[in-house]
Amino acid sequence: MMNTLAILGFVFLLVGWFGMFFRVRKDFPNREVGKYGSYTGPRVLGWKFGGRSAFSLLMFYWRHYGVDAWFSVAALGIILIVIAALGWGS
Repeated sequence: MMNTLAILGFVFLLVGWFGMFFRVRKDFPNREVGKYGSYTGPRVLGWKFGGRSAFSLLMFYWRHYGVDAWFSVAALGIILIVIAALGWGS
């Protein structure tokens, strides 16, 4: 059951993130947060030395759009992942 919640949470988070990304990309074409290249960068042992975190889109989106369908889907995904993680610990 917890595996299903984690997978479902990841899918919701991914769908919500891409929905937010393409809306920001359309509405703010000149902002770095709307460019795919700003999320990629060189990594050494998991640490990113360039670009931004994928979660920075959530904060930008929250400030400019508030809660809407895309943000809600992403938040639901995060909640399901946390529930699955807490359930595995018991």
